[in-house]
Order: sequence, then structure tokens, then C-alpha cells
Amino acid sequence: MPTSEELTCRQAADFLGVSPAYLISLLETGEITSTTVGTHRRFRLDELQAYREERSGMRQRVLADLTADAQDMGIYDA
Repeated sequence: MPTSEELTCRQAADFLGVSPAYLISLLETGEITSTTVGTHRRFRLDELQAYREERSGMRQRVLADLTADAQDMGIYDA
């Protein structure tokens, strides 16, 4: 799939693993962008990939922080 391809709302939501309603909330808060073709929204695949990678990195950092906190508290021993 070329990275410049545009996806429909349903395709974009499926790609990110979220509901279409949540995808629209991401759009409304400015976390992702779209273009309008007629009355339909289109989402660029490369932008969705970047958003997904950013969120994955954020989750990994939070998990590492939680693990470090648990180790400091003595409730987790790696």
C-alpha cells in the first residue's frame, strides 16, 4: 500500500484499531488531520502511520516509567 494513499474514515479507524467515533474525536482535537472529498473525509496513510508510531513510543515510555516506579517501590522485581 503506497504511503500517500488516502483512507476512508472506516479504513483509517481500522488501521489505528479505534472506532470511527474516536477517530473523529482525534480529528476534532487536532491530533490527526484529514481532507474532505465531497462530503467524505479522507485520511493520509503516512500521517496515520506517524500517529500510530508516536502513540506506540509514548506507550512504551509510560510502561518503562511504571516498571521503574514499581521496582523503586519494591513491588516488582525484573
